[in-house]
This record gives sequence, structure tokens and C-alpha cells, in this order.
Amino acid sequence: MIKNRTQIRRRVRAARFFDDPAANSGCLGCSACSDLPTCGGLHVRAAAFDCLTYCCRKPLECDNVCVGNPGAFVERVHEIRGFSLENVARAPVLSRPVLPKTIPLVYHGSSRNERFVAPVVALPLYALLNRADGTVKFASRSALLDTFRIVESARIVLSGTDRDAPLERWWGYGVRRLFALEHLAELGIDAITSPNYSLFSDSPRWTDMHSMKRIAITWQEIANAGIRSALHVNARTIQDWRRWRDFVGERDEINCLAFEFATGAADPTRMAWHTDQLCRLADEVQRPFTLFARGGTAVLAQLEESFEDVCLIDPRPFMKAIHRQEAVQRSDGSVGWRSAAGTASAVEELLAHNSLAVSVARS
Repeated sequence: MIKNRTQIRRRVRAARFFDDPAANSGCLGCSACSDLPTCGGLHVRAAAFDCLTYCCRKPLECDNVCVGNPGAFVERVHEIRGFSLENVARAPVLSRPVLPKTIPLVYHGSSRNERFVAPVVALPLYALLNRADGTVKFASRSALLDTFRIVESARIVLSGTDRDAPLERWWGYGVRRLFALEHLAELGIDAITSPNYSLFSDSPRWTDMHSMKRIAITWQEIANAGIRSALHVNARTIQDWRRWRDFVGERDEINCLAFEFATGAADPTRMAWHTDQLCRLADEVQRPFTLFARGGTAVLAQLEESFEDVCLIDPRPFMKAIHRQEAVQRSDGSVGWRSAAGTASAVEELLAHNSLAVSVARS
């Protein structure tokens, strides 16, 4: 009960920062901001004059993109060539991938002796890179598949969704990102979801606009390397979603999108809001899209009404197998989990079983 009360308090507090122009008037201070046409302003229940209400006033300790730290602010804006998405370079038009509804995410090749058999396997993008300089760890596709213990016939999708530290390293590699992508293209990578740079509900808005621009830039770099690229449409406000709809609508080369429901969008109210906005984007742009989803199993059916294909990149089969748990098919068709610690099943057997179970649940 205490845990539930704590969760309720956190959700109630978080809801105060959710942007909702239908329920809340605009913050008074936003009207004088030169970036209002891009940002759209804030409409929140929390007492806020403008987004500088969320400035920590500690510029030497803060990594937000904020006018409260003028020197760093200018540098961060220059590195993305301003907040507008219009000056992001165009990318080649690549065909949409034909993929299964569920793609198991495999984090490493440890604890297994046999290769995992699957038509398509997802791997973490950053697990393929040397941390210090961003170079690719593998000289050949065979070396990559050997390390992760995956069959030669498998197609490989890389997930750019991760915690902030790997995402920031990827950006910090600068031009070396382009060399890494050239190498990944040579390895025959089928698709990459672009990094999901974070947008926060209680930070100065320049941080959000900076993250959106980085998402767009890194998406373009992947596509320009000849690898199918899924644009990760993170958003905090209705205006952010409008900007993504305009950006996607003007570019025929964008036929794959990505979204992550497992962290900030995991709140049921926020999940429903993001789902509605994703569907609206697909419905208004009116062309076929593949959506790569992380989490959000409760809303996949709704998303499938608007998207041509919805592919769940699912870490559960692997992580549950590593922790000696096996999938159980419930009477309603969903998947539950039970301990397999007392059985003789090897991790590779559990991984194969779990992967099949989650695939059947979505079929």
C-alpha cells in the first residue's frame, strides 16, 4: 500500500508539469521570449512564470541548455546550427524494412554456448562501439555475430534507445560518428533507431529544443550512411509534436519512426497522450510508416490502427532468460513469467522459448 501511495504522489506531482494548453493558460513570461514561435510556450498547472522557473541557478554544475549559463548556451546552440529543424540536411530515400511484429533485443553473448536463432535480432547500438573513440569493435559481420552468438542468417537492427551517458558519448564523437556509421553499413546492419535524446518536463525549454535538433541530426546521419533510420520523436508539448509532424510531412525519406514508452512515457496518462499524438502524426502525414516501439505493449493495438507496421523491440525474452525466468501464455493471450531456476533449461533454451512466446502473443 505504501508503495502504491508513493507512486500516486509521484504521478500527481509529475502531472503538474505536463503541458496541456486545453486545461491551462500559457505562462505569462513566455510571451516575451524570442524563441516562443519555435517553443510554443508552456501551459502547466505548476506555478511557473516561464521555463526559467526550472533553472537551477548553478551554471557550473548544470548540463542543461539554458540562458542562465550564457557561454555554454551559445556553444550548444552553435553546435546544432540553431533550434530550427529546417536546416537539417536531406537524406536519401530508403525502402521501409519488412520486419516481424516482435524483435528480441539481445544485450550480449555471455551465458550461452549456442547461437540464438531468429529472423531478426536487435542489438544495442552502443554495445558495438569502443567507448573511448566511437570506433566499431568488429572488423566483420561474422565477428559481430560470433560475439553476440547469433545465427548467420539473422538480420540485425540496432537500437539507439539508451540511458543518457551512451547517448551523450555518441554525440561527443562528432565527425567520428560518420566513420562508425560507414563501418556499420559495411556490416550489413538493416536499420538503426536514432538516439532518444531526453526532453524533461521540469527543465528550461532550450534543453528540449536542443535534444530535438540532435535527434533530427543523428537520424539524418544514419540515413545518409545508407542505413534505414528511424526518427525517434521525443516530445514534451503539443508544439513539439506539431514540429515533428511538419518535419516528417515535408520529408518523404522519413518512413520509419521510433518511440520509447518504458520511462518518461510509462505513466498511463502520458502514455495515452503520446499514443494519440503518434497516431495523429501518422494519420495526418498519410503515408506508410514503420514504428519501432520500446515498451508500450498496452497501446500497440491502437498504434497498429494508424501505422502500417509496428515492431516491438523487446528486451524481455533475453533479460528474463538471463535471470532464469520463462514465459507463460495466459488465458487472455498475454505473456506472464515464472521462475525456471529449478529446471535444467539452459539460458539459450529459455531465450528461444521466451522469444517464441512473445511473438505468438503479438501474432
